[in-house]
Amino acid sequence: MASFKEKIGYGLGDMSTSMFWKIFSFYLPIFYSDVFGLPLSAAAMLMLVTRIWDAVSDPMMGVIADRTDTKRGKYRPWLLWMALPFAIAGCLLFTTPGFGDTGKLVWAFVTYILMMTVYTAVNVPYSSMLAVITDDSDEKTVFSSYRMFFAYTGSFIALFAWEPLCRFFERGDAGVAAERAGWQGAMFALAALCVVLFLSCYKLTRERVTEAKAPSSVLADFRSLLRNRPWWILTAAALCINLFNTVRGGTVAYYFKYYIGEGASINLGSFSFLFFAGLFLAVGEVCNMIGVACAVPVSKRLGKRMTMIACSVALAVFSIMFFYIPNHGRGFLVMLELQIVISVLTGIISPLIWSMYADVADYAAAKDGTASTGLIFSSGSMAQKFGGALAGWGLIMLLDVFGLVPNAASQTSTALYGLQLAMSWIPAAVALLMAFVVFCYPLGRKKVSSAASVAALIVFAICAAPAAQAEDAIKFANFGRYAGANAELAAQPVPQGRVVLMGNSITDFWPKRASHLFESHPEIVGRGIAGQTSWQFLLRFRCDVVDLHPEIVVINYGTNDIAQNSGVYDEDATFGNVRSMVDIARANGIRVVLASCLPAEGFSWRPEVADAMDKIRSLNARVKAYADAEGIVYADYFGALVNAEGTAMDAEYADERPAVHPNAAGYAVMERILLDAIARVKAM
Repeated sequence: MASFKEKIGYGLGDMSTSMFWKIFSFYLPIFYSDVFGLPLSAAAMLMLVTRIWDAVSDPMMGVIADRTDTKRGKYRPWLLWMALPFAIAGCLLFTTPGFGDTGKLVWAFVTYILMMTVYTAVNVPYSSMLAVITDDSDEKTVFSSYRMFFAYTGSFIALFAWEPLCRFFERGDAGVAAERAGWQGAMFALAALCVVLFLSCYKLTRERVTEAKAPSSVLADFRSLLRNRPWWILTAAALCINLFNTVRGGTVAYYFKYYIGEGASINLGSFSFLFFAGLFLAVGEVCNMIGVACAVPVSKRLGKRMTMIACSVALAVFSIMFFYIPNHGRGFLVMLELQIVISVLTGIISPLIWSMYADVADYAAAKDGTASTGLIFSSGSMAQKFGGALAGWGLIMLLDVFGLVPNAASQTSTALYGLQLAMSWIPAAVALLMAFVVFCYPLGRKKVSSAASVAALIVFAICAAPAAQAEDAIKFANFGRYAGANAELAAQPVPQGRVVLMGNSITDFWPKRASHLFESHPEIVGRGIAGQTSWQFLLRFRCDVVDLHPEIVVINYGTNDIAQNSGVYDEDATFGNVRSMVDIARANGIRVVLASCLPAEGFSWRPEVADAMDKIRSLNARVKAYADAEGIVYADYFGALVNAEGTAMDAEYADERPAVHPNAAGYAVMERILLDAIARVKAM
């Protein structure tokens, strides 16, 4: 499990990119039209062309990142390499040269494309790091929440400080030249801070998850991506949320300058304060952080998919309400209140998007055996940027169509109506579209875990073919899951009494749901892989058990065999695999504990298996009889966890239905049984 310091370090990376991204999204349109001096039509085309290039370049960078191989890792080194170019490109972007109209337009295109290219070169690898920092779906959501929390912290700092920084660097001068100098100086200040944050992220993080093989061909990666239905749906949802945020955020500066006007204030009786764009946006960022903090507990209760649907519908309702708020007095306070609610909701959605992309990457790896994490995460970034491209272009074109005139002393009622729509009905329509898209998303936690089941049946058939298909056997066994951890153990002295737990998700989840056993007994090492069957245990038994030189191995067998994760269940075959593992262990001087299959009335990912308990009892009885005959210690988890009726795992020991995995109380019972079994082996 990753440390608190590493989660902080990971968050610092997006704190840096978000500072730039929010300034680009919310202030770059008005910079080009009102400060840099581009016509609205030219500014709209600039936003569209550069953002489309930016989006298209994301998959290219994903492919490059997937094929990066250094001693520092695959994705993490890009933070070090791109920190300074990132800052320089940002400073050039907000520099207004003394050229003519054509020269300025060329400068704008060149510097914006340069900035977005460098942004891609750092942000795609950074996003992809989430899949190699941890392989646990829930911990990915935690990391993603830290990422979003610090992203919103950076956004708050940038947005709240931007206008004061601009005024500071104007140094009290008036005129266009002073305003341009102010914008440039403000970006210099933010760029310097971003370099420090990137370097800190690089220093504090590490890549843990090692892939079993080098990435497949680029063509194979793209084929896998295009066949990945969850990826298509999630990418559409990512486009929608960024479209929603960019339309509203990009409108704010215009909305306050031309609709609300300067000098607006909110009066709370005993005190009042100025109501300006920077405050409105900064309050939104703080509330985004509150939303991020709520994302993990809410999504654990409702599920990621249902949480996103509920938040999307609520966003539509509150956005429509914004249209009807009066532009004076009490109305300003209501605007701020709605901004608070809307920002909390978008804050909940943001980390879920990235966490779900990590699940999609796991799904692709299990389904197709592709190592295309960078490509999948880059598609999320691509969707965001397509959303930004469409929103930036559409917003400026909308303002042009409605007749907004940059820097005019007053605007027509039609232009002001366009600003109202851009803050209310238009984002509401996008939010409803997002709710529909997410409703179609098929990938839940069980689906991610059991994606390997579908692949296993196919790949197992291949493994039975000639030895030319050995590479597919490697994918099937997932040798790479613990390759890095095994290498670390190999470099250390073997502790006396090392115990290896071989199993499936029940073993895999143990240190995450009930860490006491592993904290109090460091000699115990878990080698469970979710979704695996006894066929896969047998394939990886040497690298994940024998090569660790344990004194004892504990084999927890059967659950996924009975769930038919590797094809039609055959008790004789499963029992034979258990005996083969025992033979291998004994041949290498390793003593054995056979741990019973846990009670399970059924499997949510395989509902057609209706007689699970009968099959579990039959297999357990057969293995126990074998253990007794061979003098092997048998750990009876089943008897301790089954309910009084004998129909399922006792509700006290599981939080899910149908129950397959124990909760913390269940693991506590298993810990007592396991330690007793180990003690009996040592006493023999």
